[in-house]
Amino acid sequence: MKPKSLILLNDVAAACELIREFTSDLNRQKWIDDMKTRLAVERSFDTIGSALKRLSHHEPTVAERVPGLEDIVSFRNFLTH
Repeated sequence: MKPKSLILLNDVAAACELIREFTSDLNRQKWIDDMKTRLAVERSFDTIGSALKRLSHHEPTVAERVPGLEDIVSFRNFLTH
């Protein structure tokens, strides 16, 4: 695996951890009421989708091993646009 791929996968893992931290104590109503957390989570999803999209161009053989990669990138595009 190329070093750039490791960096991208590390970005994905870090963003996933942030989402977990940001949402661990939220219920539905707290989620609705907390705009800052929603924006932070959306930004983390953007980071994940962008990193995986770059990974798919940079090293497709590694990217194809990520389950649901196309759906994740599509979700990122939906949030961003």
